[in-house]
Amino acid sequence: MRRRPGFTLIELLVATVLSVVLTAGVLMVAASLARDSRWLRDRGNHASFDGAMAMIRHDLGNAMSLETDVESHWVEIVGHGAIDPATLRPSGRLCRVRYLCRNEQREALLVRTQYLLDDAGAPEPWSSTVCSGVSQVSIKPLAVDAVDTMPTWVEIRLVGDHGQARESELLR
Repeated sequence: MRRRPGFTLIELLVATVLSVVLTAGVLMVAASLARDSRWLRDRGNHASFDGAMAMIRHDLGNAMSLETDVESHWVEIVGHGAIDPATLRPSGRLCRVRYLCRNEQREALLVRTQYLLDDAGAPEPWSSTVCSGVSQVSIKPLAVDAVDTMPTWVEIRLVGDHGQARESELLR
């Protein structure tokens, strides 16, 4: 008996099963790459948020007064928390520091601007970007000492572009 050229039903089923298994494998790899990319991006945001929190804690630890504006997304701190722009080390000079959220080139930035107050001939204000991806900064006084104008307990809150928030409480 002579066989006709072509595929049998079993050969077609095996080819279909193999193509389904290979497609599923490719989809699983693509999904894991997307998940890892998201995890790395979020981890990077938390690391930069931690650096911004540390900078704000430094300024609050040396503060004499605090003013916030929740509507405009800025915080102003007056105290001895100046940073030397050349070395990026604390100098202890009297200054006014303003943290402000800006949108530049479709990216939200948290910017720290420092104005020296202890010298009439002080240089121009110095600004630096503290963190990217921050759309809101707020410091809320939780407890105020009757003698001191500075709150003794504050809550620091940074809100990211995508709504993720980072909160910290600080006791002076």
